[in-house]
Amino acid sequence: MRVNTKVLVEFLQRASINGIIEDMLLDFKAEGLKVTAREPGNVLAVNAFLHRDGVFVEYQEGEIPIQSSSRLINLLKTVDGIADISFEKNLFKVVGDSIDFDIIM
Repeated sequence: MRVNTKVLVEFLQRASINGIIEDMLLDFKAEGLKVTAREPGNVLAVNAFLHRDGVFVEYQEGEIPIQSSSRLINLLKTVDGIADISFEKNLFKVVGDSIDFDIIM
């Protein structure tokens, strides 16, 4: 799937309260990205939604569990413009124009 990384980073920062909530589920639905984020003690939970129009160039439905939102956000900040993102087994892959990286989940 291809995504505008700047918009995705801003959205993930807000959904994770600037990385305070580390565990997130990215649920790519037909209408857009739904994020559910919870602290381990279930003291705080956040649900957020990002419409896919204008953010995603190519899109596919599926779920990606994230165990470290702050690490993902910091890595995505290094990617300019549009990037390809994918999730296979326990590997989150990001391919940008100037940098590629894999995160083991």
